Amino acid sequence: MDMSDEPRKSLFRFRKKKDTQDLPKRGFWRGNLEAFTVAIVMALVIKTYAFEAFQVPTESMEPTIIGRTPGGDRIIVNKFKYQFSDPERYQVVVFRYPLARMVNYVKRLVGISGERLRIGHGDIYTTREEGDTFKIARKDRELCSTIFGENPVIPEKATEKISGAWVREWFHVPTSRVKISGKKGLVTMDAGNAELLLATKPGRLVPERRDRYADTRSSTGDRDVKEPLSDLRIDLTVTPSSGVKSVTLILQDGTQPNMPMRLDLAVSGGGGESTLTHGPQTVSGGDAGGRLNDVTLKAGEEVDVRLENCDDRILVVVDGDEVLSYEYIQHWGDPPQGTDSQVKFGFVSGQGEISHIAIYRDIHYTVFEPTQKEAFDVPEGHYLFFGDNPENSLDARGWRVVGIRLREGGKILLGDMEAVSDSFEWPRRDNNPYFEIENGPQGNAISIVNPSTHHFLDIFGNEWDLESGSYDILDLAAFGIDEGSAGILELHGTDLDDPTPEHLAMEGVTTAMLKARADPLHPNQRAFRAYSRLMHYVPRDNIMGQANMIFWPPSRWGVIR
Repeated sequence: MDMSDEPRKSLFRFRKKKDTQDLPKRGFWRGNLEAFTVAIVMALVIKTYAFEAFQVPTESMEPTIIGRTPGGDRIIVNKFKYQFSDPERYQVVVFRYPLARMVNYVKRLVGISGERLRIGHGDIYTTREEGDTFKIARKDRELCSTIFGENPVIPEKATEKISGAWVREWFHVPTSRVKISGKKGLVTMDAGNAELLLATKPGRLVPERRDRYADTRSSTGDRDVKEPLSDLRIDLTVTPSSGVKSVTLILQDGTQPNMPMRLDLAVSGGGGESTLTHGPQTVSGGDAGGRLNDVTLKAGEEVDVRLENCDDRILVVVDGDEVLSYEYIQHWGDPPQGTDSQVKFGFVSGQGEISHIAIYRDIHYTVFEPTQKEAFDVPEGHYLFFGDNPENSLDARGWRVVGIRLREGGKILLGDMEAVSDSFEWPRRDNNPYFEIENGPQGNAISIVNPSTHHFLDIFGNEWDLESGSYDILDLAAFGIDEGSAGILELHGTDLDDPTPEHLAMEGVTTAMLKARADPLHPNQRAFRAYSRLMHYVPRDNIMGQANMIFWPPSRWGVIR
């Protein structure tokens, strides 16, 4: 027998009321305790498997991520993403540092599992097979644009104060043909019947970086780069007058000294033609997948022009519209000696006004040691990470592992050469093992706390207190493991009961021996470097997640690219 809707509703109300009356009442403390417990559990689950916040203490990823002690940018890391997919090249990744596994590092992924990689012209070149040609690993256009925007050669504040004096500070200028107009922030250039191009002065393309938190704090940036920069961009806001044949921009890549990239944009009535030449080759819009040949600037109208070269790809943008994209092949090789990169701009005949000039540069990767001109061979299941601030980054190019052997039992212990720790207060050491020191008011070492006790920080963060004469320094080169190989870490925790003389660089290290070679009162004595080994690669299991965004300070809130 079917029941009508009304009895069914009544029955439901009756049962609901009865069930509710039968439930035991929870007190205030019990209810809040349960809610608090659930919140803690959920927070732990989210932190473990989904998202976690980190604070960045070092400069290695500047200017993408600002780091400083006792902590710089605070970032959100997406741990969920790599549960179901592998990281991809040029993503910014957080991982456990293999030589100090309690320490989390954030770097940009450059080398993929199973490939060979070289640094050339400041860029990344890769191949999969021995003997194959190395090809450039291009960043996508959006990432190139983001990195350019973070790396202005001319400080952004300075570009807002354009004047005749400012132009002469940054560029070679024929005095009689360039002037500041009556209108503030406007430079007039008169080429007459010839070609007038202003060129950057030597050394202007590698300025020091400034901390965005404090203008007084500078980092070494790329001031010490001795190679010519290859990837540059110039933005120009220009108003050509009637009679100008073309507005001209040139990128002279110092790694291609005979292959300048010259853009000429025709101006109406001037009789010119819009073209791009790369050395002796004229690149037409059709061949390059663009419509540069159809572009003609209007005399008397302001226009924004951009010419960029990023990872062997040239882009031309006019008023926000991409009119040419051209990829070319530059083979890996040592850059030529004695050359410099340069940026030029100006007019072919006639007169025009310029209200904005900005120059940007890409990340320029360099090698730490001559041996790194050879290939990095990334093992299967491992990855290679570099910092965005290559000249001031403790990254995979320079990670070094040192080893000691406990004389009682023969156990091998490995650690980072500089005894890297997860504490912001922990001082970097010149050597590992080391003495504990007492610092003075200026932060300088003034005394050894207890000379009879030596210390060693291993790869798991354990600090070993060692007695004088109780351990040996190992020469890791004697173990037959390839330089840079992650396999070196398999020695940690193993026993070396019967070492050969080649295995032992120093036997029974006493206080006098350690002090003679690693005296903290006389720093920069990296006595154990000769016995250490490079270790470049990060196992897949050490990867924690992708750095997604900066959430603090509010002025730097945004997505990380």
